[in-house]
Amino acid sequence: MRQATAFALASALVLFTIPALAQGPAAAQGPAARFGTDGQAILSADRMFGLSFGTVKEVDGTTSTTQTQSATDINAFWSPGAITLYELPRISFDYVVAVGITVGASVGLFNRSSSVETETGGVSQSRDGPSMFALQLAPRVGYVLPLASMIAFWPRAGITYYRVFAEMTTTGATPITSKTTADGVGVNVEPMFAFSPVPNFAVVAGPVLDLPLSGSRHTETTGLPATPDDKYKYTNWGLALGLLGYF
Repeated sequence: MRQATAFALASALVLFTIPALAQGPAAAQGPAARFGTDGQAILSADRMFGLSFGTVKEVDGTTSTTQTQSATDINAFWSPGAITLYELPRISFDYVVAVGITVGASVGLFNRSSSVETETGGVSQSRDGPSMFALQLAPRVGYVLPLASMIAFWPRAGITYYRVFAEMTTTGATPITSKTTADGVGVNVEPMFAFSPVPNFAVVAGPVLDLPLSGSRHTETTGLPATPDDKYKYTNWGLALGLLGYF
């Protein structure tokens, strides 16, 4: 959780700093361009806050048993109990190509490691604890439609690729290590509204929908034979809020 929070705070700092630098001598020559003007670069911190309704559907590769888990989360810099990766905060870059059309991509990253120290009879032993690494990449296209001087409608759509690696080792005389790798592809739709109270800065908010196309999970455990991969799919919908700078 600390890594995700630090990531989001750093994102917000970048969003405040870059537009300010971009307002050097050029800004003094005239009024700032409206959000969505051709040739603009947009740097965003997406899904920093929100309400999410996530579902994970798992089909066991050995028994074909289907298990579905659902959860509702109110997220602030990502909830540690979130069951889908779609709720992970993202850094995004978009470019207004022409007539309001945008192309860009989002990247989400999470890394957590830990260690466990045990002391018995004055003798200390240290070992690695549970660890997790997650990567999310989401190319997208969009269209900026100005509604008023400070408000624009910015619907976006694209695909999301995610990959997760987790490792855990049990305690005891014979430690057992379990390694899990999961990856998948989904479609995301984000009909967002951008509110720009000051030049070069905006708050974006609106509904989000993430639908699975494919997904699988592979697990290897020490001393146990290999098992077929499980089918593993994330679905998420809800409301999201983020920040952006444009220049």
